[in-house]
Amino acid sequence: MDANQATAIVDEFIRRVVGKDLDGACELVTDDCEYDNVPMGKNIGPEGIKAFLAPMVDSLDEVQFVVHRQTATGNVVMNERTDRFRT
Repeated sequence: MDANQATAIVDEFIRRVVGKDLDGACELVTDDCEYDNVPMGKNIGPEGIKAFLAPMVDSLDEVQFVVHRQTATGNVVMNERTDRFRT
């Protein structure tokens, strides 16, 4: 996978999370995918990522991930973003 493909997957993952479609978002990740939400720590694979995100996303009326910067090398994508939540 090249950086453009990886970036497209991350963009779609974010779109699905903010749309509160965690099942759809987690369909995009592999078992060895690392979701590292600093300073919360790493979550690995679809199950780990969903377990981390579900309590937050399910309890909120609205989720926004505002991406300020994003970079990718190979299959590694990192973004700097502001997460906004509305109850």
